[in-house]
Amino acid sequence: MASVLFYIGGFVGTIANYPLSKKFGRIAMLRIFLFGSFVLLPITFLPVISMPVGFRLTMLFFLGGFLTAIFALFIFYLPEQFPTYLRATGAGFTYNAGRCITAVFPFLVGMLIQGGYNPMKVVVFISIVPFLTFIFLFFNVAIETKDLDLFKNTSNGVEVLSDNNIQMTNGRI
Repeated sequence: MASVLFYIGGFVGTIANYPLSKKFGRIAMLRIFLFGSFVLLPITFLPVISMPVGFRLTMLFFLGGFLTAIFALFIFYLPEQFPTYLRATGAGFTYNAGRCITAVFPFLVGMLIQGGYNPMKVVVFISIVPFLTFIFLFFNVAIETKDLDLFKNTSNGVEVLSDNNIQMTNGRI
């Protein structure tokens, strides 16, 4: 039942992501999803004996929504960060480089649990990752693409990423 609620929440988060991001902005929604994940991970998995099962199941639904929405945002946000001629390559590289880098973490979690740490406390400790990413976004490292005209036509018909002033003329930037 727990995993069903988690995945239903994930489905709802994925479907709600695009309209919310379109209305409020990609960075704003990413901050909300990251902060929600940071708050819900400890609440959901903190080993409190008196926590009712229904409450934990409800939190799993919301946690699934917040966590899945982060990754659903990448689908349309990452390609917007690159000029047209690099769009597929740039988005594919960043998405898959992140997958390769984070592939080590399940092994680290397994090592911690095998070392005798409580699995619930390990999950709570991991909640620091969305929080650090949330803080990182306040350093203006990400470009907000909401309401930006990402393309404009030049005299030679080449599309230009207008928010970074990157122009492609005769195959050169």
